[in-house]
Order: sequence, then structure tokens, then C-alpha cells
Amino acid sequence: MLVALAAAALPLSVSLASAAQTHVVQPGETLSAIADQYGASVADLAALNGIKDPNLIQAGTALTVSGSPPAPAVRSYTVQPGDSLSDIADHLGALVRDLVDLNGLANADHIFAGEVLRLPNSQAVKTPFRVSRADAEQALRSAEQRYGLPNGLLLALAWQESGWQQQLVSEAGAVGLTQILPETAGWALEWLAPDATAWASSARANANMGAAVLRHWLILADGDTAFALGAYYQGWSRMVAKGPLDETRDYVANVLALVPRFED
Repeated sequence: MLVALAAAALPLSVSLASAAQTHVVQPGETLSAIADQYGASVADLAALNGIKDPNLIQAGTALTVSGSPPAPAVRSYTVQPGDSLSDIADHLGALVRDLVDLNGLANADHIFAGEVLRLPNSQAVKTPFRVSRADAEQALRSAEQRYGLPNGLLLALAWQESGWQQQLVSEAGAVGLTQILPETAGWALEWLAPDATAWASSARANANMGAAVLRHWLILADGDTAFALGAYYQGWSRMVAKGPLDETRDYVANVLALVPRFED
């Protein structure tokens, strides 16, 4: 499964520990900017994460933070002339019923140009559904092409993760073809795949999110496929700090062995 991007928290105080959450460092971010977002001090963040030099933080590192996170951006769509709710749902990889419920629509057939619809966020869509093997393969190949991944790599990863089962939910809560965790989805929606809002129910959106995350790790790993796959399974910060665990080595070896099977 795709592990949560988290760093081990170092106990500072009861109040800080009780409010702990995770922030993944993005390219160009500084510790002071992150501290400002969460209403924390640089000294507290450095101590909480065991950072010796506050001026040196690496993109992809998962920091334990305290305080309130920045307010998420409101996700919306303005209805265009000729749009239908089913067209909008298909474009977003969402479910019509979720758009109806979220916007309090009395009739799914009655929307008008200029109307602003709220869109499902990472927690809004909770019901994964079964898709055929052919549909799963199409979604994965499309995502590979969209994100410029090596031929067969995402298909191999998804086979290892779920056997191409969108309806699969792990004990840890990872969902779908590429086994996305809710906390990973929240981060990916913000930075990598903002249109994959239906990642929990739509095979297409789930494949796109998994592809976006894998591509992100490939970029950070300078194209090292084995390291990127290890980061997908184990988490980037743990890979950097400890190297691959034995189970991660097995996971990477299995995925790489599967790639030739799915190359077209």
C-alpha cells in the first residue's frame, strides 16, 4: 500500500503533541514560511523535527507540525453553456450523486450556465466501485501517458498494490488501483493532481493521482526508478533517512519484475 508521508514526532510538550500533523516540504519552501502557515515558531518546528540547521530542509521531507493548517482552497466549477451535470462529473471523474448532494440540487437535470458548483474534496467521495480489468488498464495507461511515466511502470505498480481493483480498501484505509491514503490524497490534491478529486471512487482519478505522486518521486530521485518506487511504498523521508527496508526492497523488485508484462 502507499504509506503515509509522515515523520516521527519528537515530544516537545503535551500541547504540541496533541495538535501534531504533517506537512510535506515543497520545492522552494523555507522553514520560516512553513512556520508562518501553521502559526508556529521556527525554533519549535526545528526542535519538533530534530532539525539542526533551520536553513537546510529538503523538498519531499515530511515535517511534524503543530497549530492550525492553512485553510484549504475552495474547489468549485462554473457551469458553462451546454454543460450537463453528467458531463461535469465525467470530466472530473466524480459521481453525479456526489455533486447533487454536495450542492443541494433538487434536480440533476436543472443546472444553468454561470452557476458555481462545489466539487468533492479528498474526503467527500468515500465509495469506491468495481471496474473491469479493461477499464482499469485504460485508466492506468492514460495516466501513464498524461504524466510521462515509463511504459508499464504505473500498471506494474497498480498490479502489485491492488491487482487493479478500484474497490479495494486496505486495513490502513488506502483506496483503489494505486492504493491512495486519505492523507496522501489531501497533499496530492493541493500540489500534484488538483483535478483528481474523485480519487476514492473513480478509477481514472485514482490512477491519475497515483501517477502524479510517482512522477513527483521520480523527479526528486533524479530518475532513479527503484528509489522512487521505494518512496511510494515507504515514504520519501524514511527512504532518505534510513534507506529501503527489507520489505521495501521486495516491493520494488516485484514491481520492476512486473513491468515487462505490461509494456505495450
